[in-house]
Amino acid sequence: DGAGRTGTYICIDIEISKVENGKPVDILQQTLALRKARSGLVGNMHQYRFIYETICSFITCRPTTIKAFEFAQLVERMSSDAAAASSTNAAIISAKKKAAKFTQNGFQLEFANLTAIVKSLSVGECAGGHRAENRWKSRDVMVQPRQSL
Repeated sequence: DGAGRTGTYICIDIEISKVENGKPVDILQQTLALRKARSGLVGNMHQYRFIYETICSFITCRPTTIKAFEFAQLVERMSSDAAAASSTNAAIISAKKKAAKFTQNGFQLEFANLTAIVKSLSVGECAGGHRAENRWKSRDVMVQPRQSL
């Protein structure tokens, strides 16, 4: 009936609001409260895990939106300064700067953060796109969507 998916997004929304307001995050207690209010909200392990992964990504990356008039200044700062990587948590920047011995700029640090978060897909996960009956659907046979989540 869609309650599991709805509960998942409600939980994510509540927990992101907590992060934004500096409050502690407790996904287990929030999920229990939602399920107590209505049976079936956050209905399986995949949805529960999705909540954790989403909150983790939000905390690690933070929103990356920027106003158009600030864009040129940000590009200039990120080109020369690792600390200007606006979407990366300050602690992560600090650790990465120490590890890189200050040789990386903001773009490199932000891209390193992105590649650490986004998992590479194996050929097996994209097998359906490589079948003969599906190859014509893709512009590039080597770029295929993930088989399942």
